[in-house]
Amino acid sequence: MTQPPTATPRTPPRRPQQGMTLLELLVVIALMSVVGFMALSQVGDDLNQARYEDTRNRLEMIRKAIIGDTSRTLNGQPEIRGFVADMGRLPANLQELIEREFCSNPVLGQAACTGAETWTSMPAYAHDATAGLWAGWNGPYLNASPESDYPRFRDGWGNDNGSNDFGWVFNDSGGAGPLLVQSTGMDGTAGGSDYDADYPPTGSETLIEDGQWRVTVTDSLGAGGIQIDFGAPASCWRCSDGLSTDRTTCEFSDDWYPDSTIPDAAACTALGGAAWRPTDNLCLRLLRRQNGTFDTNGDSTVDTADALESNGAVSVTWDGSRKVETFVFASGTFVPQGVSLVRVYTHDGVATCETTEFPSGQDSLAVALIPGVATLPLPWPVQ
Repeated sequence: MTQPPTATPRTPPRRPQQGMTLLELLVVIALMSVVGFMALSQVGDDLNQARYEDTRNRLEMIRKAIIGDTSRTLNGQPEIRGFVADMGRLPANLQELIEREFCSNPVLGQAACTGAETWTSMPAYAHDATAGLWAGWNGPYLNASPESDYPRFRDGWGNDNGSNDFGWVFNDSGGAGPLLVQSTGMDGTAGGSDYDADYPPTGSETLIEDGQWRVTVTDSLGAGGIQIDFGAPASCWRCSDGLSTDRTTCEFSDDWYPDSTIPDAAACTALGGAAWRPTDNLCLRLLRRQNGTFDTNGDSTVDTADALESNGAVSVTWDGSRKVETFVFASGTFVPQGVSLVRVYTHDGVATCETTEFPSGQDSLAVALIPGVATLPLPWPVQ
């Protein structure tokens, strides 16, 4: 049987494709330009904001490099670290946080640092055998960008004016504080608005207040001081030689000590070499770091002459009660944060803090002085 022929499907006729008119093309180009501009503007704003945030973060890094972060603890104690804790002062410029030795013209080495230029060389971190503590430059305290001539720590905008402060505005108020640090913004010049504005704004550029890097021992009105807790020594004091009846005579060669086994004045005075409820005139010395050393007077030795002395004599009568005495220093006595040393000495009762330790042979006491943290009475047992 013959199949009927199959019909071939007809291809529909092509419609002519119309192109964009010139007007439509111009509209599309304009829209793409607007979208592109908006995208670039957003990218630019995001980049500027990132640099602003980086500047703010770098200021915080500078602050912690100088005074550390005492909110952190180590073995339950505030962590004491940073430039001030090591050197006993504020840095004179930002380069001191990066290099121990450098020239005031940072591109010059020591040999070429002559004439109007100044070579800075800070004491290296070392153990002082007399003080029993460490002091000196223990940096770098900031992670600077390594560069071909010298390392730098710029702000988030990359400003650099070729100085020891790398383009930051830096003012340590002559070393006394407060410390002011400021970025000059995107344009690198003072003033301006938006991202060109200085940060922090002028008038609020204080990075470290006086009370954040040093401790007030005695304020400008003469108030305050350091408290020493002597405990409650017995009322009867004896000399180990069995003869002397006062500390001065006894301690030339023997020990003067409280004897808690003697119950009353009669029993005490009946003994040879004893005194009932004697009185001692005492003073306190405080040894602190200054410019990276405990040798604050520069005579190459660390001794009582390097320490701060309390004012006058504190008279203590040993009557068996607990004795917590306050030793006041000269008005306006401040000590940089860190670990310092205190030691009690005898006083002549007139004008001189003597060099005889009280009690005889007593070691110095290391005390952590931290701004904003109250110093409790320091234990000084004499039993």
